[in-house]
Amino acid sequence: MYMRSRRYCSHAELGGAHIPKWDKLSTRKVGLRRQHGSVMSWAAGAKSPTTRKSLNKWEENCCSHLAGSFNDLINIRAKIARLVGSRSYLELDSRKKMLDANSAKSFVAGIKDEMAPYIHTHNENMLEMKLKDESRNISFQSLRNDPRYSTSTLRDFQDSHPEYRLHLGEIYYYASKENWKETSGAEYASLHYYFPTQSTSRKLLGILGPVFGVDFVELSPEQPDCEKIVNAYFNSPSAPPEPRVGRRNTPLVFIAQNSTDISNPGAYLGSMVLNLIHQDSKPQSTHCSSFPICEEDSS
Repeated sequence: MYMRSRRYCSHAELGGAHIPKWDKLSTRKVGLRRQHGSVMSWAAGAKSPTTRKSLNKWEENCCSHLAGSFNDLINIRAKIARLVGSRSYLELDSRKKMLDANSAKSFVAGIKDEMAPYIHTHNENMLEMKLKDESRNISFQSLRNDPRYSTSTLRDFQDSHPEYRLHLGEIYYYASKENWKETSGAEYASLHYYFPTQSTSRKLLGILGPVFGVDFVELSPEQPDCEKIVNAYFNSPSAPPEPRVGRRNTPLVFIAQNSTDISNPGAYLGSMVLNLIHQDSKPQSTHCSSFPICEEDSS
């Protein structure tokens, strides 16, 4: 039912939406199916607010026939968890995986408050673009300087004026416009300087490691184990040619240790090589892309 559903639109209604293929009909409209691509990616480009709203409604209701079964599944899983003494099914399921439920909860709670101001500003920018599209001149930058304005002001306004709530289709549309504005042209060329490849990789492992109960210990190039792991990596059949010698061309090497096993803390789980250096002869696919190397990486 999910894949068989279809939406009929005219070419004018789909203006701005990049849709590579559709079902040709004998009428002036075309038939869209989910096999043709991502519904929300179409909404992100559609210029018509009516089309964005229609596509969003189509996406929201795509699995409505499964709602009852999904609710039953959630209740059964919760009951199973309580019967064996767990607070939730996630906590029960994490016993068999490299995932610590408490660390995951702490991680989400830790970033929630830090993200809130940025998310709120992002919502303001998107709503401002929507209002300007409707020829309503408003500037949230000016409103922020008013002492009476707060984060609840925007929520109260949208609660009392539902027509100004941003549904998912409009969020995709205005978010893509804002991201394009922020990263287009010369600014995009320098974007990677905010995220030096090597140091950003280290930070990400440091953040995500505790969530999955893993400690990533980096090995320096001078350590014998590091050289053995790198040699084994480059001698593997799927590895690219070994890069030029130099500090900037040296892959990052980490030892993964289990941080959740109380009886055997620091148990060896394996090694990981991050070969993020771009090479023309290096195989590239959806899982292997070109990462710019910044001056900060060599310091």
